[in-house]
Amino acid sequence: MADSTSKPKLLFVTEKWAECNPQASLSNVHHNFINSLAASDLADWQAFHYDEVAVQTGERADGALIKQCQDWRPDIIFFRQVPGTDLNPKPDTFATLKDKIPVTVFSQHCDTFDERAMERIAVYYDQVDVNVVIDCYSVYPQFFGDSSRFLDTWTPQDPALFHSQSGDRPIAVSFAGSTDYYPDRKAALNSLQQTGLPMHVAGGFGDTHLPIEDYAALLQQSKITLNFSTISGLDQIKQCKGRTMEALFSGCLLLEEASPETRKWLTPDVHYVEFETAAELEDKITYFLAHDQEREKIAAAGHDFALANYAAEHFWQKILQRAL
Repeated sequence: MADSTSKPKLLFVTEKWAECNPQASLSNVHHNFINSLAASDLADWQAFHYDEVAVQTGERADGALIKQCQDWRPDIIFFRQVPGTDLNPKPDTFATLKDKIPVTVFSQHCDTFDERAMERIAVYYDQVDVNVVIDCYSVYPQFFGDSSRFLDTWTPQDPALFHSQSGDRPIAVSFAGSTDYYPDRKAALNSLQQTGLPMHVAGGFGDTHLPIEDYAALLQQSKITLNFSTISGLDQIKQCKGRTMEALFSGCLLLEEASPETRKWLTPDVHYVEFETAAELEDKITYFLAHDQEREKIAAAGHDFALANYAAEHFWQKILQRAL
């Protein structure tokens, strides 16, 4: 680790584009992780995008990664594995790096809700010092006996994007996210729209893509935003979605499907509001649109609590403390 007079050096080893597809938008790794670390100013950093290197050179990126690490000598590697691609650096590459330089390797995981995710973690398990889990904290303990090599966190956000702003919120209720593979979401949203409630629905990566800047602006203009925590096809498994913190930082009331994963960080009816059924969702939307003071009180409490506990610097402080 860097000495006490200098910042630690952190190398992001991640994809550049969503699903490593050069024709897609930039991956959310940029606003979630790279930009949040830059905003925190807690470490010097560089980014190594293995999909970009493969496109530019026509070769796997492992050799280039080893060279960049030998040249820059990071204290921390923050690796994000992309499922479904063979462009991820190989586990042996991280073993080689740990032999050559004193470095702590973090591996950040999304969608940690099933056995396939556990298999992806296991492939790199011996080469990784800390596995960072940001969405589902109840599954991995069933597969790995030693939880000391895991770190539960939330999804960090770029404060330049996700922040509250003064003024009117002209959008009553919003939802921005994928519905293509979520029949429960689609049914609930269709039902709400048929009631005549004022709904603004926008697509996610799987639907009509909404640029991240437009999505952040949508939350800033919303009185209420919705979040569905159930995994498609897995009714009993929930996630703490990135949308949870995005909503709180943006200052709108978060109305979220009940989830024990979110309750790890927040208190229902204090920082946000839960629902369990479509009928309850409709009732609560109607209630909080008619009771401005109660809605604004919970939204403000959630916003203030997120800023005090889950801002970018808090996430990266957890990472750096584990690296010491």
